[in-house]
Amino acid sequence: MFHDLDEIINTKIKNLNFDIEIDKSDYINNFKLKFLKLMPSYLETINSEYTEKIILSDQNKILLYSNDNIINKKNIISIIVYRKHIYTPINTHYYIFLFGINKKLRKFGYGSMVIQDFFSKIKLENKSNTNINIVLKSIYTSLNFYKSIGFLESKEYFKYALFYSCDKDHFQNTDEYDDIEKSTFLLDYFFIS
Repeated sequence: MFHDLDEIINTKIKNLNFDIEIDKSDYINNFKLKFLKLMPSYLETINSEYTEKIILSDQNKILLYSNDNIINKKNIISIIVYRKHIYTPINTHYYIFLFGINKKLRKFGYGSMVIQDFFSKIKLENKSNTNINIVLKSIYTSLNFYKSIGFLESKEYFKYALFYSCDKDHFQNTDEYDDIEKSTFLLDYFFIS
C-alpha cells in the first residue's frame, strides 16, 4: 500500500496552528529533512546531497510503501520519489528519481511487487488510452532487476533532459559527471492505460 508523504505531512499540519505561511513551509522542509535520515537504509549507493535535493523539490512526489495503513520506521518497505510530466493529452512521462527497498527486505520479491503496484497506481490515475512512459536511471548492479520487469535500456539521453539537468546541476565537476554517465543506465518502460 502506497502512502503519499505530502498527505502525511498535510494531515499533521491540520492538527497544528501556523501564524504565517513561512512557518508551514519550514515545518514541511524540516519534516522532509527528518525523513531523509531514513534514506541510507534504502538508498545507500546514492549521494546524500542528490537525495536531499530530490526530496526537498516541491515538484516531486514521495511515496512510502508498506503492507498496512500504519507508517512508521519499522514497516516502510520501499521509497519512490518521482515526477509526473504530461507532454500531450495522450502522452505522460513519469521520472523515477529514487527507488529503494529496505536493505533487510531485499531479495524477497518486494522490489518487483512495489514496481508492479506503482504501475497499477499510474494506470488508475491516468485517462484510458494514455501512452505512459516510465523513465529511470539505474546503477549497474540493479540493471538486470529492472530489465527483468520489462524496462528497456535507452541511449537517447537528449529525450530525457530532466534527468540530465538534475544530474548536471548536482555533479559540478564535468569529469565526475562523465564517470557517472558511464556507470548509470537510462531505462524506459512503456504501456497504455
